[in-house]
Amino acid sequence: MWINDENNYHHSTEIDDEGNIYVPSHIFPFEVKEELVGKNFDNYLDDGITILNDDGEVLFSKSITQILIENGHINRLFAMQKYLNDPIHLNDIQPVLYDGKFWKKGDLFISIRNISMIFLYRPETNKIIKILENENMLNQHDVDIINEHSISFFNNNYLYGANKRLKNGPNEIVIYDFETDTYTKKFKKQIDLADPMTQSQGLHTILKDGSLHLEESNSGRILFFNSEGELVWEFINKSSKNEVYDLWWSRVIEDKNLIFSLKKLLNEKKCIN
Repeated sequence: MWINDENNYHHSTEIDDEGNIYVPSHIFPFEVKEELVGKNFDNYLDDGITILNDDGEVLFSKSITQILIENGHINRLFAMQKYLNDPIHLNDIQPVLYDGKFWKKGDLFISIRNISMIFLYRPETNKIIKILENENMLNQHDVDIINEHSISFFNNNYLYGANKRLKNGPNEIVIYDFETDTYTKKFKKQIDLADPMTQSQGLHTILKDGSLHLEESNSGRILFFNSEGELVWEFINKSSKNEVYDLWWSRVIEDKNLIFSLKKLLNEKKCIN
């Protein structure tokens, strides 16, 4: 229907209740000072928040680096001895769709992998409202709002060693409660037994009934736990030759009418193998 190639877009896409699209991008020319990041595209991945309307027009664009600098956090990016060209690695922008005690409609939850940080950002004031970072976030992905006071995210649980990434434990689904300022791990025993260990991707969905969809992206596996935490099925993305392929941000469709319409559409199409 349309193409927008103003920026290099990457990772997840999210849609709000007005049909606007939220997607990470690599901003170039840089919004950051040349003395910090140079002037060539390969010097620095200037990850940015981009919001587009349903016609593909850019409504908002802002560098994550600039947001951190303008909110007094330049030390998190440029105080290290070794220069990194990808210090941020933005992987998810989750729009807030309603006012609440801890956020406002229009706020954004931002997941930054390479700093192991999630923050709540208010575009209308260019303010970071709250930063979350601790041992529950190690190369995390996919932040979701699950109720009026809690968010969840996919904790990859990996560290950077001298020569490679190191597993700190199985992947985890972590819930943070703003009211109690506490972290809990959903279905921890059951997930530990399944031992998901995707390093650099990952996605989850907590459904309305409390069941859990978990995508182990790098290993091409989906796990589905019911509301009691029982693993009821798994899917492995492999060929007839048992070759396993990555998965890339699968989605759960809960709307029954949409499911029926999609099935009807697929049945009416003739696919060519």
